[in-house]
Amino acid sequence: MYYFVTPVFEKKVVFSYFDINASKYVDVTIPLILQNELVSTQTDLNPNDSSFEKYKKIAIAVVFVIFLILAILKRKKILYFITFVLGIIAIIYLTPYRNGVILKDSYIYILPTKNSTIFFQTSDNLEVNILEKKGNFIKVMGIDKKFIGWVKEKEDSFGKN
Repeated sequence: MYYFVTPVFEKKVVFSYFDINASKYVDVTIPLILQNELVSTQTDLNPNDSSFEKYKKIAIAVVFVIFLILAILKRKKILYFITFVLGIIAIIYLTPYRNGVILKDSYIYILPTKNSTIFFQTSDNLEVNILEKKGNFIKVMGIDKKFIGWVKEKEDSFGKN
């Protein structure tokens, strides 16, 4: 088994080997069939794309409504308190993303650390969804959901919509 690197535009590999029986070089052509393979570090980067996410949101809304009805019918302080807490959780959990803009020539990092790998540099201003904030980094997801990464929160790389 051999491994080699070739430009993406190559459609075939041609090489020669010496055939001892025929006492000459023989050309071999192998077609290259390209396919995308995802590794574990590339899959499920967005926790909000989980297959159970829709069901979790529905469940929290249903539980909130049930406790709201119980609180109205039973009129007990504990049910009011539980309904209030569930209401806050539902509001936080069901709130849509905030939007922002990554400015031109900004870097998008893989992790929110000082020495993280840069995997993308913007060529134009990009509109993004803001997922979370950690230190001086903001986790962003492209509106088209094609990328997720971290942007340094500073005036020359990130603007708010």
